[in-house]
Amino acid sequence: PFHCVPVFVERELHEQCYMDFCRRTLWPTFHSLVSAPTLTQHGFSAAAWRAYTQVNRAFSEKVMEVYEPGDLVWVHDYHLLLLPSFILRKLRTASVGLFLHTPFPSSEIFRTIPVRDELLRGMLNADLIGFHLFEYARSFLTCCKRMLGLEWEFVAGGFLAVRDQKRTVMVQASHVGIEP
Repeated sequence: PFHCVPVFVERELHEQCYMDFCRRTLWPTFHSLVSAPTLTQHGFSAAAWRAYTQVNRAFSEKVMEVYEPGDLVWVHDYHLLLLPSFILRKLRTASVGLFLHTPFPSSEIFRTIPVRDELLRGMLNADLIGFHLFEYARSFLTCCKRMLGLEWEFVAGGFLAVRDQKRTVMVQASHVGIEP
């Protein structure tokens, strides 16, 4: 019932997206390893951000090619935080889950990313967002509150919910993964 479909990206685009944006910006920030020397050595790269966006868009185009009504689209990790937005622009009724396999930083650290709002909004286009620990989920909810002004609440079933105008996004802490 499951199958993998490759997404091919050009080498230079992969380098800018993965090495420059994911590994030099997101990974250290998500692991709370932001320091003044790191910021001055690597800084924010608009070109790397564009590459990250392009790669997320390439993944969404592949999803459009293979998507069938009723499919559940699972997005894994910080490399594809914009993917839920790109999917929902074309497939308004798609069910999208997002699971982060990394920590999620405090709002004080997350706010060091210049495109933090875009990343949060991308994540909030998933129907369910999973984190390994409640601490990471709490940090995400705090970022939503402090940066986007969004409220959250506890809901039945052991979930937390973030309300963003017309959408309700479920947030879950799960040590191993998420069972749909």
